[in-house]
Amino acid sequence: YLESTGAAAAQNGEQDDDGGDNNAIAFGSNSKLLVPGWKDMATLLASALHPGNFGTHIRLAILLHGPSGSGKQTALTAALNATGFHKIKLDCKELNMLGMPERKVIEGIKAAFSAAGEFNPTVLVLQHFQALAGGIHNTESFAARIGNALSAAVTESLQDKHGKPKHAYVVLVAICPSADDLPAPLRRCFTHELLMETPSQAVRQEVLQTTLRHAKTTLTGDEWDELARQTAGLLPRDLKAVVADACAHVVQDEKLPALNSSHIH
Repeated sequence: YLESTGAAAAQNGEQDDDGGDNNAIAFGSNSKLLVPGWKDMATLLASALHPGNFGTHIRLAILLHGPSGSGKQTALTAALNATGFHKIKLDCKELNMLGMPERKVIEGIKAAFSAAGEFNPTVLVLQHFQALAGGIHNTESFAARIGNALSAAVTESLQDKHGKPKHAYVVLVAICPSADDLPAPLRRCFTHELLMETPSQAVRQEVLQTTLRHAKTTLTGDEWDELARQTAGLLPRDLKAVVADACAHVVQDEKLPALNSSHIH
């Protein structure tokens, strides 16, 4: 269940979001333009590589959360592309599957950090992190032990037993729908939390305009504003679906009159 990819190989974006939907919309190489939040992630990753930190590794563990379709994977991919980090992915659903002993869960975490240490610098991505709080081990004591194991693994990945920095630099990024649903011991493992919020009206308009940048449209400035207003509450994946439906001549929702097939050529 470990998957290794270099940052340069992720140029086409991720095909799955944290919700496990393999049909999730991928924004491709334009994810920097389309998904808010990627700059925050890139800033955190870049700070770890700052020349002022030469000779040492700062502890960096990031909890990336937000609803399915909010662009968590896309924002992370854009940040990795911008900073040059490699990526190792671990699906926590596989770690906490029915009947897997606690010892195996902890061994899986350690194995993931060991694999991540083969590349430099590397982000270890824990997909479906909320799965560690469920299943047959849904207890506070289990969460505390897993939290301790994660914290210890992060520390051990940064320095050897003599306290000297290791050659490889590993950053932990865990992805889940909601941080509030995590037990406190698991949430305390992280030095930073990033929330992928619902896009504002200005961001929604930018997403729609950028997605249609290669299409010839007849929308006026006021119609773009109205469309952005009417798509309130939609996530990046939803906005991409609105455009895809319009381009396929299947938009029939009278609640979205500003965007239909007659406006797109």
